[in-house]
Amino acid sequence: MNDYEKALTPNNVLNEKHLKDWLRSKVPKEVVHEVGAKTSLNGDSWVAPTWDINKSKLIGYRARYNNEIIASNKYPSNEGKTPKYRPSKGLGNVFFFPHINRNNWQRISQDTSVSIGITEGEKKAVKVTIEGLPTIGLFGVNNWVCKKENTDNDDGEEKTEPIEDFKLFKWKDRLVYLIFDSDKFKNKRVLEAEGKLWAYLIRLGANCKVVNLPEDPEAKGIDDYLIKHGGTSYAQ
Repeated sequence: MNDYEKALTPNNVLNEKHLKDWLRSKVPKEVVHEVGAKTSLNGDSWVAPTWDINKSKLIGYRARYNNEIIASNKYPSNEGKTPKYRPSKGLGNVFFFPHINRNNWQRISQDTSVSIGITEGEKKAVKVTIEGLPTIGLFGVNNWVCKKENTDNDDGEEKTEPIEDFKLFKWKDRLVYLIFDSDKFKNKRVLEAEGKLWAYLIRLGANCKVVNLPEDPEAKGIDDYLIKHGGTSYAQ
């Protein structure tokens, strides 16, 4: 049993500090427990489980490190810095499905009359979902693709392709909202990733809309924006 599995045992709970982190996004306590977020055994992070579309198979976990852990660079990656999030061993790029509010993601995936959102991160996906728009969480703006296997790389560029989870959904004529942080206009990499994802969904036949949140240092992400403005105001 690894550290993530130990952290997610029934005997472990989300400590007060980490619970407040979720409650700050106006995610009800019962929904936090439904998501399955727990505090790691050493208290350095909260961890959230990633399930398949039917919630029948636990795929892995992601840890969200405390800000002070990131600042002190306690767990540096190969790039030399402690990342904000760290996945469990073997967890690749997959969709995070918020299995809350009795959402049946298998049914949603086949019913194109149901609009869905796509955002970055578990907590934001949960927040938008409880506001009424079933929303998929990505592990990063570029994490909707994966590295191609057995491909020549003569030009020096990494070959990627969309992750398999896209094949779980019917996309033709489905309304899809892409909801990334408001500071994306200051980050060319984020804008490029958003544009490529939009273009791919259009090719799949989706009616894809990009949500441009107004720049606000107090409400950079969709979770903070909804706290400040409420409801589905982002879609206006």
